[in-house]
Amino acid sequence: MKTQVSRTQFRYLMLWLIMGTGILTMPLAIANFTVHDGWIASLLFILGTGAAALIVKVFTNYFPSQSLTEALIESFGPWLGRVFGLWLLFWLLNQAALMARQFLVFAGITILPKTPEPLIAGVFFIPIAYAVFSGMEVIARFAQFVTPLSFLVVLFITGLIVPTMHPDMLLPILGDGWSPVFRAAIQPTVAFALQLVTALELVPHLKQPEKAAMDIVWIGIVITLFLAMIEVLIISVLGLTANYLQYPILEVVRGIRIGRFIQRFDTLYVLGIISVIFLKVSLYQYCFTSSLKTFTNAPSLRNLTLGSVAVTGAASLYLWRDSVELSHYMLFVTPAYFGMTLTVLPLGAVLAKQVRNRVRNSIRGYS
Repeated sequence: MKTQVSRTQFRYLMLWLIMGTGILTMPLAIANFTVHDGWIASLLFILGTGAAALIVKVFTNYFPSQSLTEALIESFGPWLGRVFGLWLLFWLLNQAALMARQFLVFAGITILPKTPEPLIAGVFFIPIAYAVFSGMEVIARFAQFVTPLSFLVVLFITGLIVPTMHPDMLLPILGDGWSPVFRAAIQPTVAFALQLVTALELVPHLKQPEKAAMDIVWIGIVITLFLAMIEVLIISVLGLTANYLQYPILEVVRGIRIGRFIQRFDTLYVLGIISVIFLKVSLYQYCFTSSLKTFTNAPSLRNLTLGSVAVTGAASLYLWRDSVELSHYMLFVTPAYFGMTLTVLPLGAVLAKQVRNRVRNSIRGYS
């Protein structure tokens, strides 16, 4: 019997599926196009989560207990279905490697500037392999443990940032019109929000898969408000300088000072970020390994864990040469790539299922 993930655990998993790295990269993506109106662009994130929830709802109506990989093979047949399954596999591998590389860049900049990235990757992927080997229950329970702690840390740090805010930095509102706002919203709304469709790989593990779409809507609202709050903090503290920083929110936290001796709260922030990135990479790595198990008809997911983790680790090091290439990929490639993958595959499986059902009913009618 597969592990049953509760609705609370599922919501926490979906929260960090987005914000695990989103808290670092979404402000950067928005600041590349607009600064003063970044908070408006962040509010458009809810549109992407609405689209993701709709896709999940349609899919679970037709495949109430199957993962996306299983649905593709059932709908398109064992051969063509595996062709589409290979597309999904490569996307999951790319995503797990991308998230891991973001961690390597972040760790290299903040805490381990003189440590070679392969060494950081080797240490990082050991607990990832253990989490995947242990199963979905361990990952879900870790999400349930880390979320309340993260909430308290966010409240504490936000309370320290508020006195340093300058609300006049938010003006003028829409000074450059709507065009920069819409351009800034593309990457968060498409490349990040649609990642919630990854929940379809977890459908067999959910206690109530029929309510997954509603859970995604609620989490989408929470993330939208959280992202808007982050943007307001960044803009009102850093102003236009946010456009020149790789991690704007990190610089905001670094600026916290209490008296003469209490400072450097960014250490607390970095520890929190490492925890949630670990959770996000573990979840994607589990989805990749689970999809690979279905694709190959392997008897156990554990048999594939070490191999799949090794492939992801190698991909994270060699798919992107440096942080500049990584940033360019995230800003200008992921919206189209993710948008196409996360809409065509699940909706294609549903459409193929409808066609097969109609053909089957027609044959029965004639017989």
